[in-house]
Amino acid sequence: MQPQVARDYAVGVPRMRDQFFTPLLLAETAVNAVRVRKVETVADFAAGHGDLLKAARARWPNCLTFGNDIDASCARKLAQFGTVAEYSNCDFLNDRSTSSSRRLMALKGKCDVVLLNPPFSGRGNATLIVETGFAQVSCSRAMAFVYRSIPYLRCDGEIVAFLPASCLTSEKDAEIRKICMAATEMEAIESFSHKAFEKCSASTVVVRFRKRFVESKANQAGISKKSQSNEETLPVRIIRGCVPVYRAENGFAGKKYPFIHSTDILGGSVCEYERSVRVDTRIVNGPAVLIARVGSPATRKCGIYNSQQAIVLSDCLIALQCDSLEIANKVRERILSRWDRFALIYGGTCAPYLTIDALTAFLLRNSIVTFD
Repeated sequence: MQPQVARDYAVGVPRMRDQFFTPLLLAETAVNAVRVRKVETVADFAAGHGDLLKAARARWPNCLTFGNDIDASCARKLAQFGTVAEYSNCDFLNDRSTSSSRRLMALKGKCDVVLLNPPFSGRGNATLIVETGFAQVSCSRAMAFVYRSIPYLRCDGEIVAFLPASCLTSEKDAEIRKICMAATEMEAIESFSHKAFEKCSASTVVVRFRKRFVESKANQAGISKKSQSNEETLPVRIIRGCVPVYRAENGFAGKKYPFIHSTDILGGSVCEYERSVRVDTRIVNGPAVLIARVGSPATRKCGIYNSQQAIVLSDCLIALQCDSLEIANKVRERILSRWDRFALIYGGTCAPYLTIDALTAFLLRNSIVTFD
């Protein structure tokens, strides 16, 4: 039996141009990523044709589903096909539009799950400005949807969202990621190629955001609270290499410091170096864990440098400098034990790359290290 539908239209709503609806298999992937034990209310604030909500009702037949879409024709179809119990037609990224929707406002703090396949449109590296309560922050449209969805969750509710892979690593979304991580535990679940959504060229990733019970002062600064774990966190110093290979061979060449490139890491350790440089730019002393910053993530490119001899890194490497070889080995082992998740933090539409921001967030979120 189809539910009785309550409808709500808001003011000032344009029609959305870039619409990429969710294939059934991907919708089921998102629903299966949910870890909330008791699901009573599920919402989608960019619902489109309601594919994510249909998958939700298939898994939780008795849940209340709420759909919103900026496109009035999509919003009406949610009701016509019995996909939702309640729906609204408003611009979710516009305060005036959302505040005029009484049913949407009544949903705040009541959602067990929010499922999202937000608009990916970002032509010309376009950004939006969102009010965070602390300051105005510039970010992508997709991450703006995530941030604005958090107040709709109950105390331990979850957002499961399809996002462009760049949202996890780009400088454009660095500030909003920190703010979202202050309020939620963020975890990348699975990545997909650029062909996952028809007519959409962006590579995508499914990300789960679980709302925190308590937000500490450290969290408000954008650093995730240390999770409960039997593993002690390990002190490291993070150093990003900055010398290009061509400069090490032409201009900086010399005998003062060994120059280490990603090709010098093999089988989990640093091999005999081939080059040396005379500059003392960001010197690294062993022991340290060296991680390839550019290129497809591979465990063989995460190695130990165990020497007191000072080295200089190429701009394709990041070092986690440790106080002892024991600590370095533990840090590397913990990264490798979480490699499936670690590999997801590499971003980029051409050659994959790792940012300091993404690496720092991953290490803190998984309670692997503390930073000196």
